[in-house]
Amino acid sequence: MAAFPLNADAKAVQAKQLGDGLCYVEPAPFGAILDELRTIEVGKDQVVMNFDNTGDRADRIIHMTAKHPADVKPSHQGHSIGRWDGDTLVVDTVGLNDRFWLDSAGTPHTEQLHLVERYTRTDYNTLQRVVTIDDPGTFTKPFDVTYTAKLGEPNSEIIEYFCIENNQWGDRTNANATAPSIPVAK
Repeated sequence: MAAFPLNADAKAVQAKQLGDGLCYVEPAPFGAILDELRTIEVGKDQVVMNFDNTGDRADRIIHMTAKHPADVKPSHQGHSIGRWDGDTLVVDTVGLNDRFWLDSAGTPHTEQLHLVERYTRTDYNTLQRVVTIDDPGTFTKPFDVTYTAKLGEPNSEIIEYFCIENNQWGDRTNANATAPSIPVAK
């Protein structure tokens, strides 16, 4: 993983957080690490992204006909508005609190965090997400992070994830899996 352009204060916060042994939650914009995204429901006034990670379900609402309120109360999900740019869904999020990490390396942020995500289905089986991360309280400059997800094959089934014996998820994560083959994009 490439190092983020952290300022000196953010490096100190990161070192403290990594040493305290606490679990810092990932909010929906970062839960949008695409392996946890299950469905996207597109409506006229909103887009709802449904996430599930070992039974921890979260729904993220993107307001398509609204503006950010002037007095957004910081929260784990923040306030997201969206628009279409051709075939790309552009999501602008503000109002995120500072009580979570940006990644498993303990990268902190402030409530100045501003995200712009661009979701593009580059082909039938591929969804690309480019996130512009801007937080002048943490980073020395804005930067982009790109995620690419392979989607299920036509007529495939989304199965639940569970990390216990008889793991149905096995052939996606374990080269020696004994679970039955599940159609996935290659």
